[in-house]
Amino acid sequence: MDRDRLTFSQYFEADRIPISVRVMEAWGVTGSSAQHSHEFSELAVVTSGEITHRAAEASARLKTGDVLLLHPGMMHTYMDPSPDGCVYNLIYDASAPIPGLLLLSGRLPFTGCIYPPSLNSFADSVEPICRIPPKTLETVRAAMDMIAAEKKNCRPGSQVLISNLFSEIIVLIGREYTTDDAPPTHWYLNKVTNYLQHHFAEKITVSELAKIAGMSERTLTRQFNSAFGIGPAEYRMALRVTYAAKLLKNRSLTLAAVAEQSGFSGAGHLWKALKKKLNLTPAQIRKKEPG
Repeated sequence: MDRDRLTFSQYFEADRIPISVRVMEAWGVTGSSAQHSHEFSELAVVTSGEITHRAAEASARLKTGDVLLLHPGMMHTYMDPSPDGCVYNLIYDASAPIPGLLLLSGRLPFTGCIYPPSLNSFADSVEPICRIPPKTLETVRAAMDMIAAEKKNCRPGSQVLISNLFSEIIVLIGREYTTDDAPPTHWYLNKVTNYLQHHFAEKITVSELAKIAGMSERTLTRQFNSAFGIGPAEYRMALRVTYAAKLLKNRSLTLAAVAEQSGFSGAGHLWKALKKKLNLTPAQIRKKEPG
C-alpha cells in the first residue's frame, strides 16, 4: 500500500516552502484504475480538455476550468483523458498555512477549504468544487508555471515569490467558489478585529474582547469560528506570527526584540509559535531573505 502513497519527500525539499506544481498531460495518464493517496494536499485544475476523476466506486468527468481539492488520505486516480487533456496540480502542506490567507477566511470562505481546522473535517469529493472562467484559468495557469520555474531554478527571493503566487491562485479561485454554507462577512466583529489589528501585541483576554464587541465570551468565540474558522485568541496569534515573520527580515533585530514587539513572552515562545504555525524556525525565515 505504501507504494500507492505519494510522500512529502517526493515533491518538497526539507528547507524550502512546501508548495510545488506538477503537470499531468494526456500522454502521462496510463489508463490504469489503480488508485493512490498522498501525504500532502492538492489543488487540481483542468487547464484543457477533459479527464475522468475516480475515487472508490464513484467517478466524475472533469472539463476545462474544473477545480478539485484533495486532502491527505483520499484514494483516487485519473482516467480516460481527451487527447488535449491537461491537469495542473498545485501541491501544498495544509498544516503550514500562509498567515495572510488565514486572515482572509471571513471574506473568502474558500480559504477554509484550503486550510480546514482539521483535515478530518473536510469532506473529500470526486466532484469539482468549482469551475473557473477562461480568463481566470489563464492567469492561474501562468502563476502555476511561474511556481514550477522558480522551484526548478531557485534564485534570491524565490520562496517569497512562490508564497505570493500561491496566495494569488487561492484568491482567484476563491472568488469563483460559492457555497450556501459559506459564512457571511460579520460586520459586527469589525470593532474587535480592528482593535486586534492595532493591539495584537498587548496582553488582552477574550473577556476584554467580548466587552469591546458587546457580546458574551461564548458568543464572541462562536462568531469568530463562524466568520474565520478560528477563535479570537487564534486570530490574534495569526496576527502576531505574521508581524514577527515580517520583523525577522530585519537582521539587526534580535529574536528577543522581535518577540517583544510582536507580543511573545520571549524568544522561546516566538520559536515555538513560528514552528507550529508556519513550520519554520526564525533562522529558516531569515535564511530566505537575501543579505
